[in-house]
Amino acid sequence: MRHNLILLFFVFISIQLWGQESVSHDKITLNTGEVYIGEIIAKTDELVMIKTQSGKRYQFQLSEVKKIEKTNLNESSSTSGKQASEINTKGFFCGNIELSGGISDAKNSFVSSPFSEGSMVFGAKNISGKDVFLGIGVGYNFTFIPSTTDPVSFLPVFLRFQNVLLKARTAPFIGVDAGYSFGLNQNYNGGPMIRASVGIVHKTGYKSDIYAGIYAGITSIYAPLTVTNDLGTFNYQGQTSMTNLGLKLGFHF
Repeated sequence: MRHNLILLFFVFISIQLWGQESVSHDKITLNTGEVYIGEIIAKTDELVMIKTQSGKRYQFQLSEVKKIEKTNLNESSSTSGKQASEINTKGFFCGNIELSGGISDAKNSFVSSPFSEGSMVFGAKNISGKDVFLGIGVGYNFTFIPSTTDPVSFLPVFLRFQNVLLKARTAPFIGVDAGYSFGLNQNYNGGPMIRASVGIVHKTGYKSDIYAGIYAGITSIYAPLTVTNDLGTFNYQGQTSMTNLGLKLGFHF
């Protein structure tokens, strides 16, 4: 009986050790600190591609990679391994500070006037495992019109969608803002606004990056207008469209 118990004990231990057999995986650590665990399915002198345990594939320039190594994960801890391999895909809250400037124009009101804007945006990044930012922002926009003493000011409140197109440390992005711009001057009232942007984003850390790009926007405003025709020149208050074209620089944190 005693011998049978000892035999059963060793069989049990063997089964446990077999169930915890270590499995070797590839581990990529980026310069930003992000970690990817899975199987390297392609590698050249310039690129490396890894397939994570969930089946997702990521491609990186070797210049982005700090270290490539093997790591052992137990089958029994495959869930934690999966979480580690996809830590970068979980969304997180972040902020955004942005400065922009360029040329503003409003039909029958003013032409080619310089403008500047500062804004702050707060929202979530890495939505649904994608390098996407969704947030809500507020800004202060002022245009220097030669015919006025004080700059014409607006307070835009908007929703932002921004998508980084490549899984790389430096990559292109596209973005859209849509909302309402409130007029801050007596003779200028705001209205709905929309603007689109394209540019380059550079990751400086796991949760931070800087970006620069160009953007164009249009805002419906109620402003002093001047129209000249065969009957003469007429001044009145009316609805028109203000367009903006400029450059922007921002920081995600």
